[in-house]
Parts: sequence; C-alpha cells; structure tokens
Amino acid sequence: MFKKMVLALGVLVSTVSMAAEISVMDFVHSFQQSTMEQAKVASINWTVGDACHYDISMAGFIKGKLDIIVREKSDEGYWLDQNADLGFMGKQNASVLIDANTGAVKKILVDGKEQEIPDQSEMEVVEVKETSITVPAGTFEAVYFKIHDKKENKDAEQWVNPKLIPISGALKTIGQTQMGSVITELVSFEKK
Repeated sequence: MFKKMVLALGVLVSTVSMAAEISVMDFVHSFQQSTMEQAKVASINWTVGDACHYDISMAGFIKGKLDIIVREKSDEGYWLDQNADLGFMGKQNASVLIDANTGAVKKILVDGKEQEIPDQSEMEVVEVKETSITVPAGTFEAVYFKIHDKKENKDAEQWVNPKLIPISGALKTIGQTQMGSVITELVSFEKK
C-alpha cells in the first residue's frame, strides 16, 4: 500500500509540474488530474462539502487561488469541482468525475467541455521522507515526495498528509514550467 501511495503522490506532484504553458486551463487541468491519480490508491472516504483552498504562485509573479470541493456523490462516483483564479491570467472552472470504488478518472470537464485524461506513466519517485511543513493553514506532519518526470526531464516536490487533509492530502506542491516554478500551498480546508 505504501508503494502505491508513493507512486500516486508522485503523479500528484508531477502533474502540477506539467503546466508547461502558463495558462489557467493547463494549470487547473494538471492539478485536477493529479488529485484524481491520488484518489486511485488512497482510501476514498470523501463527504460532499469536503474542500481544500490553496494559494498559487506561478513563475514568482503570478498569484492566485485554487479551491477544490467535493460537490456530489452519485451512482457514477464523486464529482469534484476545482475553481482557479490566477488574477490577470484568468479564471477556470473544472469538474472531475471519479469512480468511488477504483479512483479511476471517468470524466474531466473544463469550463463545461470534456477533456482528454492525460497519461501519467512516465513518473518516477526518487525520494521519500517523513518531515513537517509550515504552510498558511498551519504546521503539519507530512510525507515529502520528490518525483522525476522522465518524459519532460523535470523534478517536482510535494508534501502531503492524506490522513488529515481531505481529497488529495496536498499541503504544498512545487513543480517546474518553462517560465519557472509553480507553487501551491494549503490555506485552509474543511472536512465534513
């Protein structure tokens, strides 16, 4: 189980780093996919209303917010809504349907348009350690992951606490783009 968690968290980090073009759609889509990949191996025990709120810093000068909320549980699975506001870069609303039994992504919608689910098969976990981290939401015990994207030849980092933080467990994520780092930090969360 730990090995699966490591691999899934690696995907979580690396998909954030895949926002190679600085656009709202790319960022939301990649962060959204990473959340779903985490769900594949984590115990899905979400409740409608669970939410995580993040600050985003892209390339050191683009600041924004990202909210992830469990909107609905249906016979098809869970619907998550992700709303990003990157200031002058624009806003993006995305929804993901995931299978409640397997965690598999069944559908991704970005501003109402269905998207292709990206392939994440080229990720490799290169470092894992227990640590603690301070983010705007507080100081937390965490598991740190460093992941290498073989296809893009880029590294990404993530600090997670899936037992405490709902949905993906993400506390902080650092990924690389062509224009610099993309950093997300947990500001607050609600666990219903």
